[in-house]
Amino acid sequence: MNPEDTTNSVLDDLQVDNSERKEKANSNVLIAIGVVVFLLASIVGYVLFSPSADVTTSPEPILSPEEQESQAAIRDGLLGESPEELHALFLDDVQSGTKDKFTKTHAYFVTHRFYDNGGNIYEIFDYVNKHPELSFLKEAETIFPEYFDLIKSKQLPTTYTDRANLANMAYAEILEKNGYADAALLSTLANQYSKTALFLKLYAAQDLDRQSFFNSLADTLLVKSENYIKKARPVVVGIYDGSTPKDSYTSHDAMVGLNQYASALRYLTAHGVQVDSIDHTGESAQIFEYTAALAKREVTDLVNFTSLIDASTLVIAGSRDVDKVQAALAPIISFDTSLTPPLPNGAIDRIIKAKNEPIAPELINRKLDVYSRTNLAGLANIAPDFRDWLITNGWSETQIDEVEIFVFGL
Repeated sequence: MNPEDTTNSVLDDLQVDNSERKEKANSNVLIAIGVVVFLLASIVGYVLFSPSADVTTSPEPILSPEEQESQAAIRDGLLGESPEELHALFLDDVQSGTKDKFTKTHAYFVTHRFYDNGGNIYEIFDYVNKHPELSFLKEAETIFPEYFDLIKSKQLPTTYTDRANLANMAYAEILEKNGYADAALLSTLANQYSKTALFLKLYAAQDLDRQSFFNSLADTLLVKSENYIKKARPVVVGIYDGSTPKDSYTSHDAMVGLNQYASALRYLTAHGVQVDSIDHTGESAQIFEYTAALAKREVTDLVNFTSLIDASTLVIAGSRDVDKVQAALAPIISFDTSLTPPLPNGAIDRIIKAKNEPIAPELINRKLDVYSRTNLAGLANIAPDFRDWLITNGWSETQIDEVEIFVFGL
């Protein structure tokens, strides 16, 4: 990090000591906390509607060649492998003027690569600048110009920073503006902004010197979150209640959109924000129940992730109900790693490896995403069966107990 860069915030550099952070306190850095999370999942529901199909008993879908190609490209991207096929699929559609369900799904996963590649913002930046057909995405630079200046001058690292994350969200905003957004991208914008705002409120409570800055930024992001959740709502409701034909969206887009939407509702609940007449508690619970079933049927590689995000956001919204948290974690608790080796970089693998993550004393310097040791240890201190599962899979009592129970709003 260039110490002379006056646009950098102390929050973006975990190595900056307290005195250095205070010197940078008035910088204009936007803080978007580690959303390293590969946030993928299923279909969203309005609590007054009931599903149009029994996802737990329906037969396995038969995939078309196009669907097989799409899912293979997405899977390669999610597991941190090559993004070339995913990039090629989206570029081909932009060149041909296509904006179908596959195009929108690929658009979302192009931005999601940021979380799969460890926060390397240069991947999407270079992709956009390499192809003239993608020049419309350069409008993202007008949303957070100071951060794109850092990217252009190669001053940001190739690992996650909050500035890079906000730049990535700027690309998502421009994709939505140009008609490339479906449930996944709309709901992710709502979720990312509400989650980041929640972290900022926590920082404000701990750091009086920068309290005004944190609260102001949080309020700005909350407005964005409410805007995008309102845009996402009719899309996800249509998926859930069956009014939107199944052949008009992909399973991956539905999974991501519904889980992200439900998560955003719970983050907003933690803020005490009520969006219009949405039943936050009832609707989010029903959505996660539905997406868990859909994941088992159509997107099995997201079963355990859906379980983790359900339990984590349930706690974040204020619940400490042992039975509900353990029920949400049931797929993970029942996963026997002695019989089925975890998929490299998959949900189970990331949960197990989180045991070695260092714990910074200040929240501002700590990973707080759903795969973080802070979050997982907090869940373990609420759900005893999950605690036992972690210990069976290599965690020690100390690795759990030295992390305080971390529950937002409690």
